[in-house]
Amino acid sequence: MSRIQPSVSIIVCHHIGDLLSPFLDSVTKYCRIPYEVIVVTSDDKIATEGIKGCTTFHSTELPAEKRNIGVRLAKAPNIAFFDDDVEITEGCIEEMFKSIVMPDVGMVYGKLHKYGTSSFDEAG
Repeated sequence: MSRIQPSVSIIVCHHIGDLLSPFLDSVTKYCRIPYEVIVVTSDDKIATEGIKGCTTFHSTELPAEKRNIGVRLAKAPNIAFFDDDVEITEGCIEEMFKSIVMPDVGMVYGKLHKYGTSSFDEAG
């Protein structure tokens, strides 16, 4: 059986704590295009075996280097960076993907809704 090539590599920078599971659950629930998830974590107790399309790489580097590690491991032509303390909503990855494949678009990013408020976090 041939494996479908991912359209997007979702790279997650994780440090320590219990924030990763809700993020991975949201990706599994809402992402409808072929994807892979690469978790780069400092926590040697984190294991992602059994989570579809997910691999884990352990590193004690700072976030920027963790993202660079994820890019080097990525198999997809498109990269989506996330921290572990977010959850995606339905259509999030697909909307980003539709924009990034347009001519003359090199990068897209999402707005972050501040938890417990009706406002957006500052971005860029």
